[in-house]
Amino acid sequence: MAGLFSKKKASCALCKKEITHTHKPKRSWKVEGSLCADCYLDLLEKNFEDDPEDRCAVCSAEPGSFNLWRPKKGWGVKGFLCKSCFEEREREDDDLRNSCCQCGSSTGIFPRRAKEEWGMKGFLCRQCWKNAQSRQP
Repeated sequence: MAGLFSKKKASCALCKKEITHTHKPKRSWKVEGSLCADCYLDLLEKNFEDDPEDRCAVCSAEPGSFNLWRPKKGWGVKGFLCKSCFEEREREDDDLRNSCCQCGSSTGIFPRRAKEEWGMKGFLCRQCWKNAQSRQP
């Protein structure tokens, strides 16, 4: 218990700078020992930018792995999106959610998703939902 709270001095495996907080390198980097924060971030950025899958699924832009956004499940997009494509999709999703796909009025606090068998895409207001529900056998 004597050395439990003491900070051991270590040095970075690449730049040999003395560090108190160490970062463990990934196996694929083939670096032995601990890294300082600067060297860790440099290696992380260098190794992730070379990944060929770091492209936007919509516009095929290559903003780098740190600037890609995960799409929402309901969007049906496989892969990641750049910030501009993500914001555009989110804006379209908000417009679809906030207005009724049948009459165009506001969906209110609780938007109701149209059932697949109704053949509509989007959300319905309370009145259109009741009408569609009553027409169903």
